[in-house]
Order: sequence, then structure tokens, then C-alpha cells
Amino acid sequence: ILKQDFKDYEIILINDGSKDNSGKICDNFKEEFSQIEVIHKINEGVGIARNAGLKQAKGRYIYFLDSDDFIEPRFFELLESSLSQDYDIVMFGYNKVNELGEYINSTKPPSKITQKIFEDRAILAEILHSGCGLSLWDKLIKRELIHKNAILFDNKRRGQDFTFMIKVFNETNTIKSINDCFLNYRMVFNTKQKTDNEIVENHIENFEKLYHLMKNGVGISEKKFLIEIFGKWFLFVLPINLSNNKNLDRKTKKEKINLILSNDIVSDFIDKNKLWHFNIGFILVINYFFLQ
Repeated sequence: ILKQDFKDYEIILINDGSKDNSGKICDNFKEEFSQIEVIHKINEGVGIARNAGLKQAKGRYIYFLDSDDFIEPRFFELLESSLSQDYDIVMFGYNKVNELGEYINSTKPPSKITQKIFEDRAILAEILHSGCGLSLWDKLIKRELIHKNAILFDNKRRGQDFTFMIKVFNETNTIKSINDCFLNYRMVFNTKQKTDNEIVENHIENFEKLYHLMKNGVGISEKKFLIEIFGKWFLFVLPINLSNNKNLDRKTKKEKINLILSNDIVSDFIDKNKLWHFNIGFILVINYFFLQ
């Protein structure tokens, strides 16, 4: 970040109760660079840490950078012209890189501009369908939009960035998406998977939020996006996470599966889109993971 030629920005570092030398390193950076602010706090999780940063922020736009990723050298310079046009959100693509920072592949949104997103969810659906938009690190968000609508992070173990972005999209009017990559997202392999006992409940809640955001999937683009993410979450993500969760017994896992099948919005979505084959596929997947 400090290598940017563009200098009109502030950096807020949150030391969320680290037990190593991180806090001292942050303070050393603050002494050397005037645009850096440091917040030291007890460990309360990433959501609360980000809220502390939002409270401190003074800039016109907010950007959230994860600590293991890195931005392109001309990040702010290339985005400056878009920011001057006063969009609520400016979105862009990202490169996936390995642990050494070496390029793997890219994901880019289509080049789109919408002035009234609440009237045209199809454009938002096209952007989200590209694989961009539901994370924090592929966009800049106008600070006024966040503060005016009192949008804060919750502190879920997983998915609090998703919940935050749904709140933001529900209050957004104007979006510009750029068909280019400005972030390098580091893929870290062979790490121990985090266990989340509430992953089923959270994904059901998140799908309900997406369903309403996309106006119940009435349009072609909205429907296409919802069907894809529905299959990914409920036929892939949830079965794998549940099968790997050693904290839950088989009875509890089956109860959580029944939450999916009995949910009104999930059932309505299956019926409206004639996805009856989902029930068969879902049963086969569950049998494969749980009944071997």
C-alpha cells in the first residue's frame, strides 16, 4: 500500500489483541508514516475489529484489505477517476495467486454502470454471477453510505462480510464495475479447515437475504445467478462442511439437513424454478457423505 504513487489516503491498522509482535510493528509504521493510524484492542473477532476501523475512518471511500492479500502498484491512481464520479460502489476484479504471490487465474466483473440499482437488479445479478461482489476486498464503498445507514459488521465466525455486503447493496443506488483486476487474492492451501457448527443456519439465512435482494429471482439474470449459488451452497459447500465437522453427531447433522429441506424460501425457490431434481441430488449427496 505504501508503494502507491497516489498519496491522498489513510491506512487504519487494527491490532485485534495479537499476542506476538504485531502491535509494536504497527506502532513503528505509524511513527514513520503520517497517514497511518493504529487501533489497539482486545481480541473480539474480525467483525468488531472492522467496526472499530469504520468508526475511525475519515476518507470519502472505504476499502477493506485482508492481511494476506496485496493490491496492484497503481491501485488508487487507476481508480481515482471512477471515484471522482461519486458512485456508491466501485467494483473490480482480482487475480488469484499462490502463497508466493505467483499468478494462478483471474476473475473479472463485466463493465457495467447502474444509476438505480433498486430498479434494475439484473445488472447486479450479472456482476455477482461473474464471481465478484459478495466479498469486501473487490470494491470501494462510499463511507457516507455506510455511516448514514448505520451499517455494521456482525461477529459471525463465517460470512459476516457477506451479511455486511447485503446490507450495503440494499442501500446502494449507483455502482460501477470495472473489467480489470486491481487486487491479488492469495490462495493458501493445505491449511486446517475451520469448523462452524452454525454453517447451515447461516447459509439458509444468507440465501434468504440474496433471494430478497434479487427480488425473488423474477428476471432471467437474477434467476440464473440464484440457481447457480443455490447449487454451489446446498449441494457442495454445506455437505462437505457438515461431513468434516467432528463436533456434531449424526443425529444433529440430519436435523440441520432437515432445516434446509423444510425452509419456506428454499422450498418456494425449488418449486418456482422446477428444481425437483435438487431433492434427488441432495439426498444422494447426503447419503454419500453420511450413510457410508
